[in-house]
Amino acid sequence: MDLRKCVCGKIYDAERGKLCPFCKERMEEMMPKRTAYVKIMYKDGMAERYDLIPGTEYAVGRSKAVCQIAVRDQFTDVSRVHCAIKTFEDMSGIGKIVKIRDLSNNGIAALNRNAKPSIRKINKESMVELRSEADKYYFLLGGKNVAIEIGMNK
Repeated sequence: MDLRKCVCGKIYDAERGKLCPFCKERMEEMMPKRTAYVKIMYKDGMAERYDLIPGTEYAVGRSKAVCQIAVRDQFTDVSRVHCAIKTFEDMSGIGKIVKIRDLSNNGIAALNRNAKPSIRKINKESMVELRSEADKYYFLLGGKNVAIEIGMNK
């Protein structure tokens, strides 16, 4: 046992953890929770950004009556309800897991924006992991006119 007194005044066992468990809890309360976002990007250069609440499922499509994230009507290659997006906390509590589920007949393609851009169609469901604001994933909805970016806020 390695008992130590923390600056907060509590005594803790340093062998069990390097940080005082009491301060750690307070630090976690004070630290802002980072959230994931979805940005709808149109071929004409316009974009709309939506912050996602963890555990809430968002429908994405042209139907303003059904979808929480609505795509502009003129992009008919996007279905009325094209996909569903839901975020979860990862096991560490630092990152986010984002699940995208295809609900359309027109499909969703993952866009790889490396040195050689490539497109691959996803199955009915895909999951991406966000560990920092540098992590970004891109998907095409239907055709090549509407894309979504999934990332993490600072």
